[in-house]
Amino acid sequence: MAADYRRVSRVLVGLVGVEVVDAEETAGGLVVGVRLVGSPRCGGCGGGVLSKGWKRARLVDQPCFGRAVILEWFKRRWRCPDAGCGVGSFTEQDPRIAPPRARLTSRAARWATQQVGQGRTVAGVAEELGCDWHTVSKEVNR
Repeated sequence: MAADYRRVSRVLVGLVGVEVVDAEETAGGLVVGVRLVGSPRCGGCGGGVLSKGWKRARLVDQPCFGRAVILEWFKRRWRCPDAGCGVGSFTEQDPRIAPPRARLTSRAARWATQQVGQGRTVAGVAEELGCDWHTVSKEVNR
């Protein structure tokens, strides 16, 4: 039986329109690299945009297979080529992965909140996630 590794990766990450580009096992757990598929349109003029390169965002994700996970999101930076458009440049955003400036993925934040709501300590959840308790506490108290 031949495996379709792209399909398997999408199933494990659980997000449509997100491609797994790397996975690595480290002493601290798993590091999974992802990027969005496709190109956005300019939010100002609706036209096409040009790439300005990549920015890497490292986010704590929910545990997988008993190990802590870091989701390394390779976010593309874009610029609108229309000089009359006020947008200029922007970085990809996707709330399904994480809100802007977040330290946890959206699903890790939901998972941590649920765990604490069921009586686990913030410190215990943070330890399982492989992050600082302040990171979990911030999300749980939102």
